[in-house]
Amino acid sequence: MRNIISLFLAVIFCCFIPIYLSFAQSLYDGLTAGNYTVGFQTRMIEDVSRNSWSGKERRMLQLSIWYPAKQKTETMIIRDYIALVNKVDDDITIPNDSVKKSRIEQFKQERSRADSSKVLALLSLPTRACYNAQAASGRHPVILALSSGGAPHSWHIMAEFLASYGFVVVSLPMPSDFTTLTSPAIDNACVLDLQVAINNLSEVSFADISSIGIIGYSAGAVRGSLLQMQSSRIKAFISLEGSDGSSLYWANFRSHPAFDITKVTVPYTAVYGTPGTRSWFNGFHFYDELPLDSYRLVEVPGLQHNAIGSWSVYNRFAPLNTTNTSNDKEAVEINTFLHTYTLHFMQAHLQNNYLSRQFINQSALQNNLPEKRYILRRYTEKSLLTYSHSLQAFGKIDEATAALRQCIELYPHSREPKILLAEILISRQQKSEASLLIESILQQDPSNNRALLLKTKI
Repeated sequence: MRNIISLFLAVIFCCFIPIYLSFAQSLYDGLTAGNYTVGFQTRMIEDVSRNSWSGKERRMLQLSIWYPAKQKTETMIIRDYIALVNKVDDDITIPNDSVKKSRIEQFKQERSRADSSKVLALLSLPTRACYNAQAASGRHPVILALSSGGAPHSWHIMAEFLASYGFVVVSLPMPSDFTTLTSPAIDNACVLDLQVAINNLSEVSFADISSIGIIGYSAGAVRGSLLQMQSSRIKAFISLEGSDGSSLYWANFRSHPAFDITKVTVPYTAVYGTPGTRSWFNGFHFYDELPLDSYRLVEVPGLQHNAIGSWSVYNRFAPLNTTNTSNDKEAVEINTFLHTYTLHFMQAHLQNNYLSRQFINQSALQNNLPEKRYILRRYTEKSLLTYSHSLQAFGKIDEATAALRQCIELYPHSREPKILLAEILISRQQKSEASLLIESILQQDPSNNRALLLKTKI
């Protein structure tokens, strides 16, 4: 009997170890950590002035905080995050063994279609964080990592990466997108939670709340935008597949009492997948209204909405029952790029890093990345067309022409800037170039009446 048990354990060990080693090498996709050790702690806040999401008389908020630490202590494993971090409406200050076990079992159940040895290996992977490690000296810029649904530890890979470069990353539970679609008031409750969290962070010795950046994913981008419109402490904002670029959210977003486009005065970048694919981003309404030069648009071909956060990496190894994800080279490249670009964005605007400013303002080729890894668009199509019309109205035809050329370069499949530029060129007797523009329109749309009319004028 003892021999049978030994053989069984040996088989389990031989199956588990190769999977574990493979996962451990891939968890961080080759991301190079900064000079700081990373600490992690949770912090409970009690707000007696408001009810909880489920109607309890007090509102308990758990902050998950990653921060630069002095020295490395025992490294956390993924199981620790699952056990320690609350989801929406949990009011558990210190989870007991029963609660921890329940959370681990739920995590396993959500991945029950995956091989159990893979789930076990995933839960056992070491992270880059040390629980309750002593904080490094000084105060460090704060980054709020905001999503919708799930638990804050879905940010742990990004948060650990940023904390190793001298940032304090804070996240807290928020309800899912689908609830918000039918109840805009939830956005307001989330913003109030964030304001309470920021005020509480003033008591954290290593956090500099005078200089805050926001990373907003999905509905977290809408909530972060509304917070930025009400807080002078926010200095930089990056939206990763944010719902601020979703036409589904636009009406709710714009109708919020705190919405004020004139208050968007910080550097603002939207990173999104190619519209019309599995990207959530499908509208530029918000960005069309922002002042020119206040924002950047970064299109990442192949980026899918469910590819943001630690969950997307977990799903390569032990997928959620409801999710299909890819473990191919493109998925790894995209994940590495998202972390790298976010780091440079925050270093540029919160740490005033000159080299990072160069990085975020350059194309993929200029940054020695594959040409199609991302497309930097400085303006939306509508904003460039509006700008061109304004220039023409003031008789600045050369400048209007330059704006239209830029619009065509950024949005080569759009017909409107080609038609407007062709009209200007015909009026200036530059008919050969106008003819080329008209032909390119007719190749896309042979029955385009405006293009056919212009063709008769050449």
